[in-house]
Amino acid sequence: MSYSAVKPEELEFCAEEELILVIPNCSVPGKYVHGILERYGPVEPHRAVEVPVWLALQLHKRNRARILLPDWLTSSSLERAIEEERSSPDSFSQQPYYFMELAC
Repeated sequence: MSYSAVKPEELEFCAEEELILVIPNCSVPGKYVHGILERYGPVEPHRAVEVPVWLALQLHKRNRARILLPDWLTSSSLERAIEEERSSPDSFSQQPYYFMELAC
């Protein structure tokens, strides 16, 4: 049996299930959320809600929400990670599993 490496597209697909905070610009009435948003709601204007990355991107494309930068992706957090790696060159700093897919 041969094993092949996971393709970058497959990793990106999996990463889109990670949860991220968005601030919606509008509310979504209950009758329109059959199955998808009811798992992540309530979706109300100007109230942060956690949704999967794929949904956050769709809402953002339609100007329905603003995506909030994850804490681990802020400049201060990344600077700390760089310092950590410089002080310990034999190891990497701890990052989320889909760091590369979500940061790019």
